[in-house]
Amino acid sequence: MKKLARKDRIYIIVFISYLLLLIFGKYFTPYDPNQADMTKMFASFSANHLLGTDNLGRDVFSRIIAGGHTSVFTSLMVILISLVTGVALGLISGYFGGAIDWIIMRMVDTCMVFPATIIAIIVSGILGGGTWNVIISIVCVKWFQYCRVSRSIIVAEKEKEYVMSAKLDGMKSHSIMFKHLLPFVTSNVMTLAVVDIGRVVLTVASLSYLGFGIQLPNAEWGLMLNEGKQFFSTHPIIMIVPGVTIFMSVMIFNFFGSRIQQMVDVENKKED
Repeated sequence: MKKLARKDRIYIIVFISYLLLLIFGKYFTPYDPNQADMTKMFASFSANHLLGTDNLGRDVFSRIIAGGHTSVFTSLMVILISLVTGVALGLISGYFGGAIDWIIMRMVDTCMVFPATIIAIIVSGILGGGTWNVIISIVCVKWFQYCRVSRSIIVAEKEKEYVMSAKLDGMKSHSIMFKHLLPFVTSNVMTLAVVDIGRVVLTVASLSYLGFGIQLPNAEWGLMLNEGKQFFSTHPIIMIVPGVTIFMSVMIFNFFGSRIQQMVDVENKKED
């Protein structure tokens, strides 16, 4: 791969900086994001409170940063677990075929019948609120996407000469899968995973807003929207700030994922 263009390096630096801010920013917030101070309810923007305070006198800026940590950590865990599960099942399904392929793909088809958000709400409602329950509920509607993509790649790749040569050389199936096919699959699904971070952030916020996701007293963007909706007519900024933050985050993740996809497509065309 050629050296990255300056523009691409800037994109990567901005993306990584934003990600680090969301992950580690909570450790440098000026106030405890969960500390209420009823004497400072609905404080306006100031040097002490950059984004003001909410109905309980909590610093909105600190809660936005802490909420970013919660949302991004949850989203990254969802992507990681979905990626590992989906790619593993896709490898097995695509490589071995037969009854194993039929069983796995019927599971995928079943999951695709129902709207993803509805399944996530049902699972989250059964398990209850909390970070790990939210992670499990969203993984249930994400893994099959990676499984389908991985399987389609394996079905096409396993008939190519380098795989056939490995079989003729006596290489075992698990070695072929991990040494030859897995790296190829990973490079292709990673772009999907980056774009998916934005979608998962939105799903996490949606579940929390509806009351099925992260629970109080934790700070989370969707939960902040839910808390602020009753004060929207008098203090709209309490909802506007987390709403804009969610929008900006999803846009950044989607843009960066699309940019990576373009770079990968260009490289693949050059190799062809």
